[in-house]
Amino acid sequence: MNEEMEALNRWVLTELPLRRKPIGFSGSCLYLLVYVDDIILTRSNTKIIDDCKLLLKTKLRIKDLGHLKYFLGIELLDNNDCLVLPQRKYCLEVISEFDLLGRKPAITPLESGVVFSNINDHDSTDSPPENISEYQKCVGKLIYITLTRHDIAYVVHRLSQFMHAPLKSLLKAAFRVLRYLKGRPGKGVTVKRNNDFVITAFVDSDYAKGSMLRKSVTSFCIFLRNNLISWKSKKQSTVSRSSAEVGYRALTSCMWYLLCFPVNIDVVTVVVIYGGGWWQEANGGGTYTLKISI
Repeated sequence: MNEEMEALNRWVLTELPLRRKPIGFSGSCLYLLVYVDDIILTRSNTKIIDDCKLLLKTKLRIKDLGHLKYFLGIELLDNNDCLVLPQRKYCLEVISEFDLLGRKPAITPLESGVVFSNINDHDSTDSPPENISEYQKCVGKLIYITLTRHDIAYVVHRLSQFMHAPLKSLLKAAFRVLRYLKGRPGKGVTVKRNNDFVITAFVDSDYAKGSMLRKSVTSFCIFLRNNLISWKSKKQSTVSRSSAEVGYRALTSCMWYLLCFPVNIDVVTVVVIYGGGWWQEANGGGTYTLKISI
C-alpha cells in the first residue's frame, strides 16, 4: 500500500480553465474515478482505456475486475441501448436492517395531506422516539438511496429537516418510505444512448412551503441527451413576498448553474413549470418553453 501512495504523490493534477481543452486534444476522453482503493475507468475510445490500464500496472499493483457491475451500493445493468442504475441490493439490506421485510408494501411514499413538523400541539402521544439515532440512521440511508430513486426525493428532503428533533410520527413516515421501496426495490436511473447533444432544464418553485420559516423552495433538473444528469431542490435564502418573485429566483438559480456548466453550450431549452401561481401571473399560465442562447 505504501508503494501505491508514493506513486500517487508523484502524479501532478492540473485543473483546466472552464471550457478549455488540453493541447493536443484529439476528441477522445478518458474518465478516471478513484474511491479509496477502487478505480473506475470509462472512455470514448476502447484503445485509450487499454493504454491507461497498462500505464497503471507499471505504477501500481492493480487487479482488473472487468466490466463494472456494482459500486458503492449502486448496480449497473448494461443493455444494448441503455444503462440502468438501481440500488436493489442496498434497498433490501436497509429494509431488513429496520425489520420491515415482513411488512406490507406501501403504494405511495407519502400519505396525502401530511404536513411535517416537530412541534406537537394536538396529539399528546406523538412524543420524541426513545432512540433518536434510529431516525437519523434511517433518514441518512434514505438520502443515499435518492441518488437513484428520485421518486422519494421530496419526502426524504422534508424528513431530513428534523434530524435533531424528530417525533414518532416522523419515524413512522420514514418507515413508510422504506415500505414503499420494498414494493419496488429494483427501480433506478436509466441512461439511454443518444447522439443528440441537447440540454434541457426544467424549473419549478414552491411558494412558502416551509411551515416553520415560510421560505420557498427552488427546484430544477437538467437533462443532457434526454438523460437526467443534475438536479436540485433547496430552500431559498430569503422570504419572498409573492409567488412571482419566488419563481424568477428559481429560474435565475437554474440559469446561473447552466452558465457554469463545464461543456460548450450554445442553446439551452428551459421548461418553466408553474404549479398554480407565479408563471400564470406573469405569462398567462401553463407550461412555457424558453430557448436561451448562452
